[in-house]
Amino acid sequence: MPDIKMEPLTLGTIICRFTVPQSVIDEINTDYDKTKDLPAHNKNLAGKIADEFKVTDILSENTKALFTTCFRTYLQTIQKPFWHVSLETAWINDMKANEYNPAHFHTSPETDLGMSS
Repeated sequence: MPDIKMEPLTLGTIICRFTVPQSVIDEINTDYDKTKDLPAHNKNLAGKIADEFKVTDILSENTKALFTTCFRTYLQTIQKPFWHVSLETAWINDMKANEYNPAHFHTSPETDLGMSS
């Protein structure tokens, strides 16, 4: 597993800021750039962004495991270590000038708690 750093921040609720190796970011960007015909995800999102694409299926198992590990670390930090963690959907907001993503929260059919990264 790559070297991951975490810094908890308290802003009314605990927020954890994770720093992952640049190689992980490069892998996600490379896979995104070379994949054609990704499913649009605009109808599911809060922002006004032209290029929002579902990328769950192009993430490597290692990258999915990394995100899941970060989510579990977050739950341990907020003292909820027994809550279930699953990566249901991942997407990329490929933002351009004058596009925006307002403050919002995440939910799923299984829970009112959704995590964002």
